[in-house]
Amino acid sequence: MLEQDLDTLSTRDLLERAADCRTVANRADAHLLECAQIYADRFHPSVCPTRPTRRANDGRERAVILGGEGCPAIAEFAIAEFAAVVGVSPGVGRALLADALALRHRFP
Repeated sequence: MLEQDLDTLSTRDLLERAADCRTVANRADAHLLECAQIYADRFHPSVCPTRPTRRANDGRERAVILGGEGCPAIAEFAIAEFAAVVGVSPGVGRALLADALALRHRFP
């Protein structure tokens, strides 16, 4: 698909190539959202239960709700791990996981 020099393409072929690239990117983005949904499911707060003799915020991982009302909580440190592996900032990773959870639980 990308073997040909773009300068040699006609305008029509160049636009078709651009549309094909957008289609591939959209599919990849949709697949990334699916991965984020499954990843978030694997980090439910039950993986970080609180201990009765300790305060809930003594430096340990907390449960956070990202996608809004009706979305399940996710383990706090899972957000940074997801972002680092995907190659985005923690803020972008958080937004991506929030969108994935909202799509699954609020807008099925």
